[in-house]
Amino acid sequence: MDINFGAQTAALTYDSETNTYKKENSGEPQIDGKTGNQLSFTNVFILETSITVRDEVGHKEVDWLGGDDAVGYYISNGGIQKIHWAKNGSSDGSISEWARLKFYDEDGEEISINRGKSYIAINYPGQTEFK
Repeated sequence: MDINFGAQTAALTYDSETNTYKKENSGEPQIDGKTGNQLSFTNVFILETSITVRDEVGHKEVDWLGGDDAVGYYISNGGIQKIHWAKNGSSDGSISEWARLKFYDEDGEEISINRGKSYIAINYPGQTEFK
C-alpha cells in the first residue's frame, strides 16, 4: 500500500516469507538505526480523520477521537479489513486524545488484533492506494 502524507509518502509491502509489511519512506527502505534492518510490521492500521490547518504557521488540527463514522483499514497476514476506530472513554465517560484506540468491524464488533508490531498511520481520507 502507498500512503500519501503530502510532503512525504510511505509504502508498506507484504513479505510472505516473514508475514510482515516492510516499510519505505519516500521511496527508500526505512532502516532501524539500532538494528540496521528495514522496519517491518505484523499489523498496519490506516486511520482516516479530519486534519485541518489551525494557524498561520501551518500547524495541524487533527481529530484524534474517531467515532462511529471514523473509517480505517486493518491490514495483516496479506489481507485488508475496513474498520471503524475510536478512543475509548474513561470511567467518568470523558474521552481524550490520550485514551486507548479501539477498532471495530463494520458490524460494530471489536476486532481481534494479531500479535506483533503494529504501524499506525493517521491521515486524510482517501490518501491511501492499496495494490
